[in-house]
Amino acid sequence: MSTATALPACKHAVLRGVSWEIYLALREDPENDQSRMTFHQGVLEITTLSYFDELVATVINRLICDWTVEHGSPMASSGCMTCQRKDLEAGLEPDFGYYIDKLPIYEEMGVAEVWHWENESVQVYRLIDNRYLEASKSQCLPNLPLNEISAALTRREQEGETAMTVAFRNSIRNQSN
Repeated sequence: MSTATALPACKHAVLRGVSWEIYLALREDPENDQSRMTFHQGVLEITTLSYFDELVATVINRLICDWTVEHGSPMASSGCMTCQRKDLEAGLEPDFGYYIDKLPIYEEMGVAEVWHWENESVQVYRLIDNRYLEASKSQCLPNLPLNEISAALTRREQEGETAMTVAFRNSIRNQSN
């Protein structure tokens, strides 16, 4: 009989031959709260996030929130959550950013749109005919200026977060006028 225990500290690990029950036990163990897990048909990927991963996700989330407020767009926040489907033997934990190598799992779960920070820009992928295709804009937030988000992240490195936020808000206000 297998028992689940806390995972050793590591940046990235892939385990094969893991049962759904062991995945659930590892995910539910409070010792593993700081790890992100992706499970798909017996393969368990465990990742710890870096400062940079968290920074990009948080800044993009902040800019999207600012944009929705400025445009009066309805929004519902959820933060990080675990998505699981026992019938598919699939589970993953998106935060504010998504990981491209997980696209087959998102496809299988029917997630309509996935965003990815890559090469200093936001890439949008839409689920069309059960596969992801890169899109030039978001279907969920069609007027969100993705290029301004990329520019803001670059500006944050040069000027800091407060200056970045002010410049982004001014930019989207000017676009609305």
